[in-house]
This record gives sequence, structure tokens and C-alpha cells, in this order.
Amino acid sequence: MYTENIPFDGKSPVSMNVYNIDEYTLHCHEDAIEIIFILKGEVKVKVSFEYFTLSEGDYVVVNREDSHKIWQHGDADNMVAVFHISLKHYHVCFPHIYYVLFACESFDLAKYKGQSYQLRQMLLNLTDSMIRGGGNAGETTEDITNRLMHALVKDYSLERYYNRHKDISSDKLETYYMIIQYIYEKYHNKTLLQDISCKEFYSKSYISHLFKEVGAASFQDILGYIRVYKAERLLLETDDHLTAISGQCGFSDIKYFNRTFQKWFLVKPSDYRKIYQQQIGKDSKITKVADGKVQERIEHFKNLTEQHTEYKVSMTPITLKNIGSQADLLSYLKQDEELAEMGGGSRGRAGNTYAIIRISDNGSSEHNRQLLKKLLHEFQNKAAGDIECWFIK
Repeated sequence: MYTENIPFDGKSPVSMNVYNIDEYTLHCHEDAIEIIFILKGEVKVKVSFEYFTLSEGDYVVVNREDSHKIWQHGDADNMVAVFHISLKHYHVCFPHIYYVLFACESFDLAKYKGQSYQLRQMLLNLTDSMIRGGGNAGETTEDITNRLMHALVKDYSLERYYNRHKDISSDKLETYYMIIQYIYEKYHNKTLLQDISCKEFYSKSYISHLFKEVGAASFQDILGYIRVYKAERLLLETDDHLTAISGQCGFSDIKYFNRTFQKWFLVKPSDYRKIYQQQIGKDSKITKVADGKVQERIEHFKNLTEQHTEYKVSMTPITLKNIGSQADLLSYLKQDEELAEMGGGSRGRAGNTYAIIRISDNGSSEHNRQLLKKLLHEFQNKAAGDIECWFIK
């Protein structure tokens, strides 16, 4: 089944299993978020339109309804803790919890905030508490889970990801989430912005300005994302024609649907369905790890000093729009390793390393530009491979 139900016992807001994973097949959850935490080795992870290689100590949060799969990377053994946290349990504390899109990976926003280590320790403590409790949630387990969820809601939502430099007032955040909820419920309407404006008595320009101020992303960007996010599930769970899916998700025509979907997933909807629909319902190849071995890994982490993971940035259409030239960057960053794995061939230059360098407006921007250009040319002369540079204002 594509939708995997998590049987919470009504007392505990969290469940955990630790696996050796060969392949955990494509699936989603409706009423829970998932946290994938690597205790040993490396795995590949697909979360909706993103692909990660996660190493020991890395973690990533998977949103409700996000398609995701995990598979072995290399020949070495792995050990992966998979947490599920009930959204229903936290609905009273956070009334908008079902509409939060979490953006938390150890190597991106958490690293940017300098909190990768603290969140990792929280996950280790949660693992330890659940192992000692035999899988039952005591006060310690619930306390850790509560602190973790408060941190995720406060600092690791999508609007915090794109707007890293501003504090957001509670009034504006409440209005923002009221509109986000309306989008989730009425995303199929083709006149959505006008509908919200009439219903809530906000001007369309105010709504557009609010989205840019709160989330550093436009109303249309977020609407487009939610529509393709809904379309992905229809592509995987049904055999509906693409034209029907396009209409059900509020796209004005099939061309606009194709273009928007490809912006996010880097492949056409028809190709995405061919690759992934066949994986639905396949048996996962996973083995539960004995508690004693999990405890050994927890002790291993306790003996380590603070770990510093490599800083990586999620390259979404909104990231690209905020950085600069979408056409230039997309032509080089279109890489889908799983397409090659499935026999579709490489869509980019595999094996390249990309760096995005931001230069502030302080001082002379032209002087900084020329200095960076000189340094990159010197580096190119010493490097084994080619280096290409984009200078974007």
C-alpha cells in the first residue's frame, strides 16, 4: 500500500523502529511526520522531489503525505532509526499543525542555525528513552518529543527556510496559516487568490505582500507547490489521465501543469508516473535491529565530539528564484540519480560539486566581484576539473 498507517496507541505521541535497510519502498503517511535518523552507515533517501545521501549522524524530516523511500548506499551495513510523530496529538498546541511544511535536515537549515548537534542529541536521547522503555512512552519520552516538536514548529517550517533573517509577528503568521489552510482545502479552484480575497476581505495585493514578507516566497509559488504536491499523489495512486489530474489540481491547462510539475520534480508528470508508480505496493527489504545493538550505537555517539556535517542547500524553484537565474542553474543542477538507477540515464553531469557563494552589499560590490573572479580563476588553474562561474545580482 502507498499509504502506510501508523498505529499510535493513544497514549504516546511517538513511535520508533530501528532497521537495517536494503530498500524501504515508496510510501507516505497521512497523520504523522517521519524523522529518518542515520545511526550507522549511509543510505539514499527520496523525499517527494528531493534526493539525499544521508551519512551517520544525518537526519531529515518527512512531511505528512510526502512520498518517500530509503535504500542502501554502498555495501556497508546501515542502521536507521525511523520515528513517527502524531500530528493529531499536537493539534491542540498547534492548531495549524496539519498545514506546516517542515524543512529540517541536519546539513541545511539546522546547520545554518548552528543547531545540527543539538537536534541530533535530542534524537539520540529520544532513541535511548524509547529503548529503555521497551517502546513505551514514559514521561521522559513525551517530554523530549514535546521539545522536539516545539523546535520544529518554531524554527523549521517552510517559511522559516526561505526567510532566515526576519522575525515573524504572531498576527501575520496566524493570517498566513489561515490562508495556507484555505489553499490546502481549495487548491483545485482556478480563481483561488480572488476567492480568498473576497472571503477574508483582504486585497489581493495584501495577500501577495504578506506571503513575500512572511515566507520570502510568492503566493503563486506556494500555490504551485501545493498543487504539484497533490498531483504527485494522484499520479502514483490512480490511473487518471494527465488532463484530468491537471484539472483536479487547479491548473488552467495541461501545458501549465507539465511546466510547473517539471520545475519541482525535474521530469514530466508522465515520466514520473512511469518510474515510480510501478514501485507502489512492493515489499520492503528491512530488518529490525536488536535493542542491544541500538544501545551500542547510542554509546558510540556519546563518545564523539560535536560532529560537523557538510553544508548542502535544497535547490527548489523558490530557492533558485531567490538566488537568481533559474535557467542557468537548472541546466546544471538537473540531476536525478534514481533515473540513472532505473535505467533512465543521467540528467546532469554526475560527480560535480556545486557551491553557491553569497556576497553582501557591504563595501564595493564590483570590487568583491572582481576579487572572487580572480580567486576562482586561480583555483581553476590548480583544480583537476573545469570550473564554471555565474555572477548573479
